[in-house]
Amino acid sequence: MMSSRHGRRMVAVGVGLLSTAVLATAMATAESGGSDRVHHKPRPTTTTSSPWTTTTTTAPTTSTTAPLPAAPGVPDTLRISSSPYAGFQFCVGGHPVVDSQSGLLAASPTPGSSGGTTLDPYPGLVGTFEIALADQDAFHRQSTAIESNGHTFAYQVPQGLLPNGEYRWRIRAEDGSAVSNWSPWCSFTVSISSSATDR
Repeated sequence: MMSSRHGRRMVAVGVGLLSTAVLATAMATAESGGSDRVHHKPRPTTTTSSPWTTTTTTAPTTSTTAPLPAAPGVPDTLRISSSPYAGFQFCVGGHPVVDSQSGLLAASPTPGSSGGTTLDPYPGLVGTFEIALADQDAFHRQSTAIESNGHTFAYQVPQGLLPNGEYRWRIRAEDGSAVSNWSPWCSFTVSISSSATDR
């Protein structure tokens, strides 16, 4: 029969072995970062579109620009008269000579980009006249409404504006913000004798 002293010695050896095992486990845990969790690879995820999903498509915005107003035609048949009661001298094919400081300038409207004919009236148009010395920029400008018949632009030059000399004039048509090009210049001469009386 085992003696009590020998039994206590065996118990002591067993306790020592157990302590060594616990210490070894603790050291291994510390070296691994203190974690004993098991790492798993992430599971792949699958996205499934639902048959009840509604997709909204927005149509691209279309920018619309309002059309520009139709421009009137360039006035033609430019002519000039010494007075309202004198005959007209035409600029095309000649060089008018007037004996008045207040001549009458006139022109006719023409069809613009909106169509029409030279026989149609064009009510509502405005004619802008420019007068200049020969080969110089305009020194006088005046806008007047077309005659009530819609067929003639006319402008009576103010008295005394045109002393003897060489001049030229031109005109353009306007319909609100729509403006025609300028007509060609019409050159003319003012020649008043010392004995003549201004009309």
